[in-house]
Amino acid sequence: MKPSEAALVLAAAARYDRRTTGALEAQAWAEALTGLDVRACVDAVTGHYSASTDWLMPAHVRRLAKVAPTADSGLCRRCKAVHAPDEDCAVLKVNPDIRRQVQGWMKRRELSGGDAA
Repeated sequence: MKPSEAALVLAAAARYDRRTTGALEAQAWAEALTGLDVRACVDAVTGHYSASTDWLMPAHVRRLAKVAPTADSGLCRRCKAVHAPDEDCAVLKVNPDIRRQVQGWMKRRELSGGDAA
């Protein structure tokens, strides 16, 4: 992920927690979120704050962005299986917080006609 993309993720977080960020934070988050799609990361921020009051860290974003299904393949990013991630993924059965966050993401996706933004 580029620092400019990480800045978008941080801006999404700032809407909820009033964090202040700059180039240093954007660079650090870009390094921590390497390999993730910026849109999935922004969705993960929304998912996190809709289910948690914890201060958002890159690990939260990585976990939630990986759980979301890819738009083109329908694969669960967590276990790489084809399934509805809020029903069949073993990771979600173990962690109810992730399950609630994914269900929120899936509901937003459904309501927006397939675009979870």
